[in-house]
Amino acid sequence: MRPALPVVLLVACAFLATGTVAQDDLYTPSKEQQQDTSDKGGDDTKTTLPSCVAVTVAPGPVRKDGNKWDLGKSTEAPDIRIVELTTGARGSCEQTWTCSMTLAPVNKVLQFTITDNDLDSDDEIGEGSCAIGKTCQIELAKVTVKKC
Repeated sequence: MRPALPVVLLVACAFLATGTVAQDDLYTPSKEQQQDTSDKGGDDTKTTLPSCVAVTVAPGPVRKDGNKWDLGKSTEAPDIRIVELTTGARGSCEQTWTCSMTLAPVNKVLQFTITDNDLDSDDEIGEGSCAIGKTCQIELAKVTVKKC
């Protein structure tokens, strides 16, 4: 005995040909299904990002070699240069122990290159990443990324 596939197809075609669909046949997601799923991990593109984040960088008191950041200067504090690599945003502060900047993030995890800007050659402070809402140690600096 053959299955009734032709009959099923005929009924389905007749249903589609009428051009009417009952309201109950339409899919409408529940309120729970419509909510943001950004906290469930996975793809960054599904995450609702804040329009602005504030980044604060605080280097330690000495360079990797143990010397002070800016020898011979009045404060000995570094001239901090911050580059966020996913956006290209840049910030800098002279002769200070903390430096802040704001940017519009494109990912929930930001990538940084942080240096002490010097005339002859820059001293590396650190390279690494930090997620929005976190405080991270990026080599010689404490980096905090908060929503504005």
